[in-house]
Amino acid sequence: SARDNASMNNLEKIFHQVLVQQNAMSSKSEHLLNIDFCHLVIINLYPTTIESLVTNRPSQEISPILRSEIHSYQSGKLSKVLMSLILKHYDLASTTVTNIPMKEEQNLNLSANYDVEIFHESKSHAVFLEAELPRTVKEGFEYETVTLKWCTPRAGASEMQHCLVQNRITPVDVTSRPSSCLINFLLSGRSVLLEMPRKSGGKIISHLLSAHGGEIFIHSLNTSRSL
Repeated sequence: SARDNASMNNLEKIFHQVLVQQNAMSSKSEHLLNIDFCHLVIINLYPTTIESLVTNRPSQEISPILRSEIHSYQSGKLSKVLMSLILKHYDLASTTVTNIPMKEEQNLNLSANYDVEIFHESKSHAVFLEAELPRTVKEGFEYETVTLKWCTPRAGASEMQHCLVQNRITPVDVTSRPSSCLINFLLSGRSVLLEMPRKSGGKIISHLLSAHGGEIFIHSLNTSRSL
């Protein structure tokens, strides 16, 4: 936690000086590696009872070997800040699978629909036109999620689809019952098709969830007409 922007600038200068000193040491050593580049991300947290004098600043070049960005938030929001930064820095995307049918834990005769959010590489969305994907800002967060609807699984569905790209997934809430049920369902050898709504009405199968060798993947399917 810092008091103002001047304190943040001073922190960046100290960090840069240490980088330069470390490289000076490594150039004289046979055992140390030179630091070619570093990206410094500073998250400033301040109490809810005060107004912060530290302002957010996007990534900018401090020197040829250092880039830095500053994020300033009230305390208690660290987990949400990290979620957004993880997506940005590791080029990940969010997909929310909706309308997943599940038996109620207390009454197995009743079923309800649940949602499960997953993270994966952004390439799973990049193969589609931006206008096609139903994106919404995740409530309480700063990132967008693509909402796709659960489609009744079919036997052998994973063997019948033209796949454009596939990426590993991880559930966001790994301890929740809906996430656990979805993961176990996929690891049992079943596949799940995901529907994407169209602006013109109707729906189209755009993605598929399937496990291979004990790892779960999201497959982006070809939605254009076959020649």
